[in-house]
Amino acid sequence: MPLPFRQRPQLPNNKYLAVVRARHLKRKLEKNPYKEDYVKFMDGVFKDGDAEETDGSPKEGNTCHMGGVWERQIRTVRSVMSSVLTQATGRLDDTSLRTFFYEAMSIVNNRPLTTDTINDPKSVEPLTPNHFLTMKTSVPLPPPGNFVEEDLYGRKRWRRVQYLTERFWSARNI
Repeated sequence: MPLPFRQRPQLPNNKYLAVVRARHLKRKLEKNPYKEDYVKFMDGVFKDGDAEETDGSPKEGNTCHMGGVWERQIRTVRSVMSSVLTQATGRLDDTSLRTFFYEAMSIVNNRPLTTDTINDPKSVEPLTPNHFLTMKTSVPLPPPGNFVEEDLYGRKRWRRVQYLTERFWSARNI
């Protein structure tokens, strides 16, 4: 009768992973000829006077916290959004709030950047931030119905969101 010994646990064979990791670390520590050539080339460019080094500090007015016009846009959108959302206090769950934010983002990003040729039917479509974000032209779809204030108190969440979106659109008027 055999004795009931348990088998010894087999440790994983990490040799392959250790070798791969060692190669990777070795490659990381080796000198990179492409990097060295690039550094030499850039040193030559600076010495010849073809380029000059920058101080690395951001210029006044170009940073996001000193944005001027953009900060004004953000403040306007934030104030309009807060006034619209105060109407729906406690009536939006996470999904509805996220959907409302997506709708508001679509409205803001489809705002034309230039208004010179907006009324000219022969002109090309004006540039919008959405052109730069998606690299496509997209026309926002019209709202899927007519929404009134009673929709805010109804059971259908999508009608609630659409009513708030219409309020955002009409209150924004930028």
